[in-house]
Formats: sequence, structure tokens, C-alpha cells
Amino acid sequence: MTRNELLLKLHSVSSNSDKDFQEIIVTALDSGFVTERDLAHGEGTSLATIRRWKEGKALPHPIMRPYVFRYLIEKLQGAKSK
Repeated sequence: MTRNELLLKLHSVSSNSDKDFQEIIVTALDSGFVTERDLAHGEGTSLATIRRWKEGKALPHPIMRPYVFRYLIEKLQGAKSK
């Protein structure tokens, strides 16, 4: 998935959906656009938590998910302009 495709997907999916949230996390991490360490640092959480999100073993509360999406959007847009 390209950076632009991921950005479009971030804007179009529901952060309330567990499946959509996990898919976005997996795609962002596997594509190399963001690292587990970057995401953990940006969200103020541990690497272990990010790995649990990626594996679907745990997910943040739906109220927190838009903040994760916002971080990913900012990260992708920042990388795009460099």
C-alpha cells in the first residue's frame, strides 16, 4: 500500500471498528511508514502495547483511537513533505 492509499484509508475507516483499527496498525507498521518505536513514543505507550495492538490481542479504547489515527496521519504527511 502506498503512503497516499494509507492516508485515504485513515480518513475513510471508522476508528470504532476493531478490525479496521488493527488493519490500519498492521498496514502502517508493515509498510515501514512508521516503526513500532515511533508509534509507541508518539502515543506515550510501550512497545509491548503496540505489538499487542498489531497482533489483535489488545486494542486501545475507541475514544483513544482517533488520536492514534491523527498521529499516523501527521507522521505520513510529514514524511510525504520531506
